[in-house]
Amino acid sequence: MKTNKKLAHVLVCALCAPFIACNLPKTALEEEMSPPIADLSISPSVIIADETVSHFKNTSLGNWDTSKWELGYRETQMYIDSFDYVFNYAGEKEITLTVSGVLGFDKTTEKILVYAMNPGCLNYVSPKTQNEEKIKNIRSTNTLITGKIDVKNDFAESVIISVYHSDSWLSGYYKPFESYATPANSTLRLKYQSSDLIVGNDWGISITKADGTKSCIRTIGDISVYNNALFSLSAQRIMSGW
Repeated sequence: MKTNKKLAHVLVCALCAPFIACNLPKTALEEEMSPPIADLSISPSVIIADETVSHFKNTSLGNWDTSKWELGYRETQMYIDSFDYVFNYAGEKEITLTVSGVLGFDKTTEKILVYAMNPGCLNYVSPKTQNEEKIKNIRSTNTLITGKIDVKNDFAESVIISVYHSDSWLSGYYKPFESYATPANSTLRLKYQSSDLIVGNDWGISITKADGTKSCIRTIGDISVYNNALFSLSAQRIMSGW
């Protein structure tokens, strides 16, 4: 009687597995396969929280059938090959991709920086640009003041005015609290739910012009005149940061 040597090998391994190490012979399919090698690509190079649509592509090699993405602190996990994502929070992100298959798994990690605002905005290094340290200083020195806010659009075109709650900066979340379309050469009293919006001198503000040009986010207290619980400022000063 002929003996199937491969089958015999499998049976011996099954019986002796608790006592000895045993390598089963590879199947024809496994002979053609290769272990997974994790690889990824991320674009674009400049990513801004709550604004940029980031493209994540699984470029792994070898044979794999499942993938897991980990997008960093306070973000999320994805279990698909390639996808688009908008980051909720700024900061350094450690992106990890793990791919798995019948021959094992592999993972790769890449670090990226998600900006709170566009680093190419006008006068990014202006001392009037909003930041977390500025807010903490206002609060620690007990110099916080609040009031209504008037914004004069002194551009010859309509602009979008956006305001940012100070708490969002301290939590790493940079989505505007509210945005307002402001006609050219007009002054707008900012409202929220039909009432005057009350802001603090630690809040942030920015403008977006019709051609898409965006200012950096400025600290309201730095670029406004405060009188009788009213902040008054101009669109041109928001844009310039001075």
